[in-house]
Amino acid sequence: MIELHPLTTRREKRLFLTFPWRIYKNDPLWVPPILSEREKVIDPARGPFFKDGHAECFIAWKDSKLVGTLCLAEDYNYTRSLGYAECMFNFIEVVEDYTVFEAMKLNMHSA
Repeated sequence: MIELHPLTTRREKRLFLTFPWRIYKNDPLWVPPILSEREKVIDPARGPFFKDGHAECFIAWKDSKLVGTLCLAEDYNYTRSLGYAECMFNFIEVVEDYTVFEAMKLNMHSA
């Protein structure tokens, strides 16, 4: 069973931020992001997005193993201009297992 949970602890935040290193460690073309910049982007106190938006980050677990990450966000300025709410997603990293991505996709609707 795959479970999608919002980040609630420092440990989970660290796992979320460093998960791409596990996914792409053997990819010679991967250029790792700057970890401190990645951390700033998801921090409501420091990330510029949060001045007029909301985001929540999630981690996916399967059999007690981290198998995916996802961030759902709403840019209030943009959705005001549309006249309706619209969600965007980012920080999507998933192990090579389609069932994990499918479960994350289904859980997005209830998040």
